[in-house]
Amino acid sequence: QPMKYKGAAGTSVVKIFNETAASTGLSLAAARKAGLKAQEATVLKAHHSTYYPGDKDLLLTLVYEEPTGRLLGAQAYGEAGVDKRIDAAAVAIQAGMTVSDLAEMDFAYAPPYSSANDPLNMAAYTAENALSGYSPLISATEAAQALKGPQAPVFLDVRTYGEYAKVHLAEAVHLPLDEIRDRFEELPRNTPVRIISCGGYEGHIACRILLQNGYTDVMNISGGWAALRLVDGLNIVA
Repeated sequence: QPMKYKGAAGTSVVKIFNETAASTGLSLAAARKAGLKAQEATVLKAHHSTYYPGDKDLLLTLVYEEPTGRLLGAQAYGEAGVDKRIDAAAVAIQAGMTVSDLAEMDFAYAPPYSSANDPLNMAAYTAENALSGYSPLISATEAAQALKGPQAPVFLDVRTYGEYAKVHLAEAVHLPLDEIRDRFEELPRNTPVRIISCGGYEGHIACRILLQNGYTDVMNISGGWAALRLVDGLNIVA
């Protein structure tokens, strides 16, 4: 019986010494170039439970359509667990799934292989929070571009003192997450705030604290410092 070719997501994977990079579907830039209203959600998570020896960082990005949440693409990078997340994302794209569908996916779990909430679940939760307005996101590239604008936002770095001292954005204001509830009044209320955290999670918490205290133009930089440091042209202090 004749079959109609439905196209391919362009799923690919490459090994770079001890690390792996993989992608499927569209990048954020490609999705927008195609005329889609798209955004990305990036998370930095361990590839398996952190209390089990040998966990490795995994940087995972989901590209999705606004406001439908339809999954458009995914990219991942790390030393372990990259290929299986991209394979799962490729299936989700082929099936026309949304980030809400992906958030509810029941992936195989045991401490040597994943965490109870897989990095794919966590990235999908992040996208859902952005779509609902509960925790607005901005991509690292868009955040970096805002630095060049006529009215740059406040870049709020909520990492620890040690993390900030090791490397940070020169223009950033440092206010550790643990101190925000006591010191948020130090931030101007009439200026947009863009939050830098390690990998996005702490930025989500900081975003919620500021929104609950009357700040209106607050966005969490998707993927935090793990994503922002990859953008060219930044003034980085190390």
